[in-house]
Amino acid sequence: MKDVDARVLAAFRVEYPEHLDALRSTLTELARAGAPDLQAALRHAHNLKGAARAVDMYAVEGLAHRLETVFARAGRGELRIEAAAARVLEVALDAIDAAVAGEPGSEAAQLALDQLLGTVEAAPPAERPAPRLSTIQEAVDSMRVSVSAMDRLLASTAMLAQEGQRQEGLSRDLAELRSAVDRLQSAHAARDRETVDPLLKAMAHRLREVQRRQLDGSWSLSHSGSRLSADARRLMLVPARTVFEGFPRLMRELARDLGKTYEFSLEGGDVEADRRVLQGIKDGVLHLLRNAAYHGIERPEARRAAGKPERGRIALDVQARGATLVVRVEDDGAGVDVARAAAVGEKRGLVGSASPTLADVVPLLFQPGFSTAREVSEVAGRGIGLSVVQMAADRLQGDVLVDSRPGRGTVFTLSVPLAVSLQTVFLVTSQDQTFAVSIGGIDRLYRVPLAQVDTVLGQATLSTPAGPLPIWSLGHLLFGEGQPVASGGYLEVLVVKAGRRRLAVAVDALVGRHQGVTRALGPVLPAGMRCQSGMVLGDGSVALLVTPADLLEAAREAGPAAPLAAVPEPAPVPEPQASRRVLVVDDSFTTRTLEKGILESHGYEVRVAVDGLEALAVLRTTDVDLVIVDVQMPRLDGFGLLASLKADPRLARLPVIMVTSLESPEDQARGLELGADAYIVKRTFEQRALLETVQQLL
Repeated sequence: MKDVDARVLAAFRVEYPEHLDALRSTLTELARAGAPDLQAALRHAHNLKGAARAVDMYAVEGLAHRLETVFARAGRGELRIEAAAARVLEVALDAIDAAVAGEPGSEAAQLALDQLLGTVEAAPPAERPAPRLSTIQEAVDSMRVSVSAMDRLLASTAMLAQEGQRQEGLSRDLAELRSAVDRLQSAHAARDRETVDPLLKAMAHRLREVQRRQLDGSWSLSHSGSRLSADARRLMLVPARTVFEGFPRLMRELARDLGKTYEFSLEGGDVEADRRVLQGIKDGVLHLLRNAAYHGIERPEARRAAGKPERGRIALDVQARGATLVVRVEDDGAGVDVARAAAVGEKRGLVGSASPTLADVVPLLFQPGFSTAREVSEVAGRGIGLSVVQMAADRLQGDVLVDSRPGRGTVFTLSVPLAVSLQTVFLVTSQDQTFAVSIGGIDRLYRVPLAQVDTVLGQATLSTPAGPLPIWSLGHLLFGEGQPVASGGYLEVLVVKAGRRRLAVAVDALVGRHQGVTRALGPVLPAGMRCQSGMVLGDGSVALLVTPADLLEAAREAGPAAPLAAVPEPAPVPEPQASRRVLVVDDSFTTRTLEKGILESHGYEVRVAVDGLEALAVLRTTDVDLVIVDVQMPRLDGFGLLASLKADPRLARLPVIMVTSLESPEDQARGLELGADAYIVKRTFEQRALLETVQQLL
C-alpha cells in the first residue's frame, strides 16, 4: 500500500498544476474583459476536487469544491466574477498550492469563498491529516522517461521508415528502366546483333543486380525502422493500474459517504497502453465510477426490497483488443431511470417522446449540464460527469456506449486507441488534399451508384441500416465550400461516428488504410482549420488528420449542405492487357481466392496452384507472364519453386513475387538471393501494393 500511495501522490503532483494553470488562465481572460469558457473552468475545478479526494488532501478538496460552485453559478448567470471576486479566486488558487506543499492557511481562503457565495459550505471531513508530498520520493520500481524525448524518438523512427518507402520508390524507377532496356533490346533485334545484343544484355543484367541489391537494402531499412518504432512505442506503454490504482480506495470512501454497500473490483490492471491515453480517460473513468455509485447502486434497504443482495457490485474492466483499449464500468444497480431522464429532458426541451426508450435518453446523459440527481452534492447533480466521458472519447477519436436494463444494472463501454502517436487511419482525398480518418472513427464505407442516391429538399441522402443520412462534402465541412461530387457514376462516401452520432461524408476518392505517426502541425494551418495534426506519407506529402467529432461539430455549425453535383466522365484509365496471365501459388484457399479476385477485377487472366509441384506442372503446359507465390507450402515450398524456376532456362526470366508471413531479414535475403523480383509481407498486405507491384513487373 505504501508504494501505491507514493505512485498516486506522484500522479497527483503531475496533474494538479494543469488544473490550476487552466483556472488561472480563466481569471486572466476575465481580467481582460474576455469571454472565458466557464464550463471548462467548472470541469477543471471538479476534476481537481476528485483528484484531491483520491490522495486524502481534504483542504484542497474543500477549496476545489467551492471553486466548482463559483464557476457553476457564474455559468448560470447567478454570480458575476468581477475584480473583487477574482482576487478571492486568486487567493484560493494560491492556497491550493500551499496546501499541496503541506502548509497551513487554507481556512482563510475557504471562508473568503464562502462569503463570496453568500453561504457557508459544509467542509469535507478533515479528521485525517493530508499526506505530505515528500513521501513521493520513496523508491518506486520504475524509470521515468520524458514524453518529449519519446516524441523525438518516434519522429526519428518515422523518418527512417519514410526513407525506406522512398527507397521502394527508387526500386520502382529501376524496374521501369529495366523494362525500357528490355524494349530497346527488342527494337534493335534486327540490327548489329553481335555488338548491340551483348551490350544490352549486360546492361539488363547489371540493372537487375542493382535493383536486387537496392530492394534488399530498402526492405532491411524498412524492417529496421519498423522494429525501432515498435520498441520506442513500447517505452510509452504503462500498465493501466499505474493510472487507475487510486480508484479502489476512492470507491471505498465514496461508499461510506453515500451510506451504500458494494464490492468494487479492478480487472486488467496489467494491460498496457500509452500513458497519455490512460491519463486522457482517467477523469472520464472516475466519473463513470462515481455515476455507478451514486445513480446505479441502490441503498441496502432498496436492494433487499427488490430481492437483490444487500451488497452491490461495481466492476472496472480494462482490455486490449487489437489496437483498441476497451474500458468497461459495470454495476448491478437499478439501471438508467429512463422516465426520470426523459422528464428532465422534456423540461429542457430536449425530448418529447410519449413513450421514451433508453435510446431516446442516452444522448441526453452525455449533454453538458444534464443531470437526473434531485439535489446537488459533492458527488453528483452538476451535470458534468458523463459530458467529460464523451469529450474524452471524442478527443481520442474513440467511442462510448451504454447498455442498461431496469433493475439489473448498467454497462458503460469506453473504446479508445491504445496509443495516440501511431495510428491506423483510412486515407481519402478531397479538393486535391489527402486526409486521414482514424479507423475507429469510421462506421462504414460506401461506393454508391448515383441511381441509389436519394434527394430530399435538394440535399443528397444516403440510405443506411440506421436510417437515412444527409450527405455532406468533406470540403464543405472543412473549408466552407464544395459539394458532394459524383464521378464515373458513383459517389464515394464514408460514414463517420462519434458515440451514437453518425455523419455521411462525400470525398473525391477512398484511398485505403495507412499506419503512421501523427504529428502536431501548429501554426502552419490556416486560421479556423479544424485539423490540428497530420502524418507524413511515403511520398513526403502530409495527410491532415480529421476527427469525427470535429466533422459532426462542423456539420452542426454549417448551413444547409450543398446539393449533389456531377462531373464529366473521367478519361478511361488504361486497363492491363487481358492477355497478361498470372499464376497464383498458395496452399490457402482463402488467399488464392482473394488474390485471384483482385487480379481478375483489374483485367488479368489468372491461373492457380496449391503448391510448388502443381505450379511446375502448370508452367510446363501454360505460358504465364508472372508468378505470385507463397513461401510456406506442402510438398514444394516457395523457395524451392523459385530455385526450380531460375534453374530452368525457359522460365528463368519469369518475374516472381513472393507473398508471405515470413518477414525476417534472413527470409527476405534468401528470397532475393534466389532471384525474387519483389517481396510482399502478408502482415502489411494491401490490394494497392499488390497491383502496383504486378504493374511494375509487367
